[in-house]
Amino acid sequence: MERHYYHEPEARYYPAPPPQPRYPNPDQRSTQGLVGGAVGSALGYELGKGDPVASGLGAAAGAYIGNGMSGR
Repeated sequence: MERHYYHEPEARYYPAPPPQPRYPNPDQRSTQGLVGGAVGSALGYELGKGDPVASGLGAAAGAYIGNGMSGR
């Protein structure tokens, strides 16, 4: 009986790729945006006489203005 032996292939090691940032986009929230949203919500609620849509629009506008003031 004839036996054939094959050598194992050589192990090739490659360097690890450089680490990637965990979060590609930094957090865009700001304290000014939070305060602007709260003030805008209260103002929208008062001007809209309790209408939740006016309150939501006021909160969105306030947060947008607040984030704009913070430069974000």
